This record gives sequence, C-alpha cells and structure tokens, in this order.
Amino acid sequence: MIPLQIAMVDVLLELGASVSGILGYSLGELACAYLDGCLTREETLLVAYWRGEAIMSTDCKMGDMIGVYLSWEEALRRCPVGIYPACHNTSNHVIVAGPAELMRPFREELQNEGIRTENLGFCGYAFHSKYVSPALPFLKPELERILGHRSRERSSKWVTTSRGGKTLSVDYLLNNIVSPVYFCEAYKQVPNNAIFLEVGPKALLTSVTCIRSFMVPSLTPISAGRRAGTDALTSFLKALMDLSVSGVGLDIHQLNTLTSTNTRN
Repeated sequence: MIPLQIAMVDVLLELGASVSGILGYSLGELACAYLDGCLTREETLLVAYWRGEAIMSTDCKMGDMIGVYLSWEEALRRCPVGIYPACHNTSNHVIVAGPAELMRPFREELQNEGIRTENLGFCGYAFHSKYVSPALPFLKPELERILGHRSRERSSKWVTTSRGGKTLSVDYLLNNIVSPVYFCEAYKQVPNNAIFLEVGPKALLTSVTCIRSFMVPSLTPISAGRRAGTDALTSFLKALMDLSVSGVGLDIHQLNTLTSTNTRN
C-alpha cells in the first residue's frame, strides 16, 4: 500500500499538482507524512515495514473489525466490554474492533435489531484498539532508530485523523496504531468546493456509499486507486484525466518523460 501511495504522490508532484490539504486514514497517515515532507521516501518505507513486522512478530491478539451503521455516540454506548469503536467514518458509520469471539454475537445482535453491518476483514487484527498494543514495545526502538528523538513539525496542510499534536514523532506513530481514526472530524475541515483526490491501491473512500453520501455535493471526489473492472494503471490515468477536467493544472506531457525514464531503468 505505502510504496504505491509514494509512487502516486511522486508522479502527481512531477506533473505539477498543487496540494492545499492532506488527510490520511490509518496507515495512510504515513503517506501524509511523506507528502508533507516530515518523512523521506526511505523513512516512510522503513516505518511501514517495521509497523507490519511488529504486528506479526509479537503477541497481538487475533481479532476482527466490522462496519456498523451507528453514530459514534451510539457505538460507544452499545459496544460490549472488550469491543471498541475504532474508526469514526461519518455521522452514522463507525468501524468497531475486538476479538472474533466477541464480535460475532455483537454483530448478530445488531442485525437482529435491523442495524446494518459490514464484514471488513483487516488481516485478522483489531487495529486501532488495545489488542495491537503488544506491538508497540517492539516497534518503538525501530522508530527511534529511523526518526531519532526529534519531533518533526507538521504543516498546516496536514489535517490529521489521529490525536497527537502538531508534530510527527515516535509517539505520534505509535498512537496511530492503537487509537481511533477520527476521519469524520477531520473531513469537516475540507472546503466545500475542494477536489478530493483519494491516493491508494483501491477506490475506497470515494466508493463506499456511506462516505460518498457524507460528502457535500459541491465537493469533487476522485480516486487514483483501482476501480472494479479496471487495472491499476488504467484507473490512475483516468484519475489524472479527471483532475485535468476538474481544473487541476497538470503537465500531462511529463508522462512521456516519466515513462521513457522508467523504460530505460
């Protein structure tokens, strides 16, 4: 995911894209850190690698994550002991996380009440909850080796979906793994007439019905990720075309230069 996001960011910047705001989601905050200049390309890749290694190499309890059509307040009230609201997506959609043996009966309970749920399947782990906290002691020294002990100032462009102050630090990155994603709160800072470009391997935020309907009508959502029925390159080129049509000044002719350079290498 992160290598692809870095590549997309590099191409967009090479084509002259102007970025006025950055908003990340979960692991996508690393791509934000790269675009914002807080992390180099190498640092971003190393942080992503060690984050995955820490999760898989430590005693993180296997779990599950499901989407539920409840408000954040309702989710806080309804979640039984051991299950936690993990991602605040919209005013009526939350992702909850917990052990599989607790999640199954909770999901059945909600469905019996007519509350819609979605099985998400995040590699068998309950991210953004205490169940991945065993990875932190393993990960912390690796992050300190990569970043050092100095915090890095985030620009005003980066609207964080984590709670961690105005700097990028080891603690910020650790907190990002175990704390909730506050996408709903961050999204409210996006201007009404903005062009909202989703940079990732798949078209998720701009295709998920609950999030798409949450976006204001004057916003232009575009996804650079792969869409159903198309390959990744075609989807990315389509996104570049959509950006140009929407008024973003891109030097499309640079694509020929980039392609020629890539072919020679």
